[in-house]
Amino acid sequence: FRKIRQNLLMENKTGKYFKYAIGEIVLVVIGILIALWVNNLNQQRIELQERAKIKTELNEELLENKESFKKYKDYVEQCHKKVITVLSVSTNEDTEISMDTLRMLVSEMIPLNAIYINQSRLNSAKTSGQFRLLTSEESNALAIYETALDNFKDSKESIGLSIEDNMPLYLHFSTLDLNYKKIFPDVALPKHPFYNLSDEDFLAFIKTRETYDKLNIILIGITLDFGWLKELNINIDKTIAVLNLQSDDY
Repeated sequence: FRKIRQNLLMENKTGKYFKYAIGEIVLVVIGILIALWVNNLNQQRIELQERAKIKTELNEELLENKESFKKYKDYVEQCHKKVITVLSVSTNEDTEISMDTLRMLVSEMIPLNAIYINQSRLNSAKTSGQFRLLTSEESNALAIYETALDNFKDSKESIGLSIEDNMPLYLHFSTLDLNYKKIFPDVALPKHPFYNLSDEDFLAFIKTRETYDKLNIILIGITLDFGWLKELNINIDKTIAVLNLQSDDY
């Protein structure tokens, strides 16, 4: 190109030189535009790959939590049945239940098992700025799901039976014994004789108004858990549906 320009100037062909220079500029501009276009396509391809990856990871996390919620819901449902049975004994409606069965039910009816909730990939996507790769509908669905999670956690904290305030209840019901054995199966938990009630005293303790009140607090917590778990399951299904529906839109 330089030699062509020099020849045109030496031959005093200024008009042709300017035309050539303009053509060369146009070629350079076209080259730059093509380079920008290719770079833009490459950037879009990278973002589409990142979008697909984060959507897959979020979908997997939602499915993991859905399975965790299902297991906990089944567990809470079993606790609910046991509390109802013990309440029927407390109100003297069920007089046929054996003491061994009653002692087993009261030790297992309080839902102390922890629920596993994984938000690592959701939090990572938010802090890393990957949410910008999602559509507004996808982001809104995830935000609604996250709000439901927060409400569920707040509900458990506000209604839950604290160990400190209800230690006598746990000790009378042998609830701590049961959970202790899950962690230390080969070590017996020492128990004060005051809490080793005879069958007659144990039944009398179940039928006191104070115990009846505590049983209803347990029932309220279980009912709220059950309701929130149903709501969470609905939110997860909706969020998964939105993520799958939006898989090709970007």
